[in-house]
Amino acid sequence: MPDFYTLLLGGSGLTGKSVLQQMLSLPSYFPVIDVPTLTSNLELNHHIIIITRSQFDLGTEVEKISSMFQKSDLVEWKCVFNESSNTISYSTTIHDLISICVNVEVTTIKEPDSTKWAQMIPHHIFINDPSADLSVISCLGSTSARSKRTGVARDWVDKILNLDILKAILNNDILSQKLSQYIIMTSFNNFAISRMFPYFKAKQELETNTQFLLQNHRASIVILRPGPLIGKHGSTSSFTVPELDDRLLHSILRYKKAIFHHYVRRMNEWKDVGIATRTSELVAQFSYNMPGAFFVGYPVKVLDCAHVIVTERVKHFKLPSLQPQKVTYFSSQQIDSYKAKNEIAHIY
Repeated sequence: MPDFYTLLLGGSGLTGKSVLQQMLSLPSYFPVIDVPTLTSNLELNHHIIIITRSQFDLGTEVEKISSMFQKSDLVEWKCVFNESSNTISYSTTIHDLISICVNVEVTTIKEPDSTKWAQMIPHHIFINDPSADLSVISCLGSTSARSKRTGVARDWVDKILNLDILKAILNNDILSQKLSQYIIMTSFNNFAISRMFPYFKAKQELETNTQFLLQNHRASIVILRPGPLIGKHGSTSSFTVPELDDRLLHSILRYKKAIFHHYVRRMNEWKDVGIATRTSELVAQFSYNMPGAFFVGYPVKVLDCAHVIVTERVKHFKLPSLQPQKVTYFSSQQIDSYKAKNEIAHIY
């Protein structure tokens, strides 16, 4: 089976992290493995390339996956993480004869200056397998708070950076030949709001320009249009209970001090993410499945967005001979029901 490559843009963001976690997880590859039909050994190699502004802690992500793996019922599988190659490997043997191995390798490119990303990427993706398959997944996006902090215009990240990276890939003969799928997240949108708000206008222009760039290319396009996302941007520190002793007054003071420092940390986290973003998170959470939610855009869980992205990626690799439609759209409602429909289809 040929290797497959995925360039993940925005891998350190809210949705991108969830996409990576699911791509590191063994169950995501079960549709490709298809154990009941296997008659010979299978080795599956997935190469994930991530470009990020800051240091990316892959070890932390692997720890989360390993913890979930240990709690799962996949007792017949072994899981090993090779730190030197940044590869997580799953292996098993069925019927005492057929061996299965799934290797997921992650390459991280750290570059704080995102204006250099487009010119860098073609020089950091090396594909030697002539039958290999490349998919680009873009979860790139900015927030108003981050835009103010960095001085980088929000629509530059949301639109121009995405398009510059796509152009760089298309202008590279090897990568252009390998590219077979392009997945992007935009937003719920309509004619009215795209004229009223620059953010939605940039997202609509991203869709239009992406389709224009790929109109004569073999790559299919998958566009997710979620409403407000249910999830938490940035990190959220947990409260650490201080060590208490037999001195009641001393213990009370230490506890109050710990509470104070905890709330200071939480306030700083809110500042880093931005009040507007946190407010959007709360609106999404409380309006989910509520009547009238469509007025603010149908809210959808980040985990569900990631599930659609990863499933569409793996499905595309499994069935490359099928000719998918050029552009596939997923609205919030379709994202919300995607997993349940797939499970029903699998049963029947």
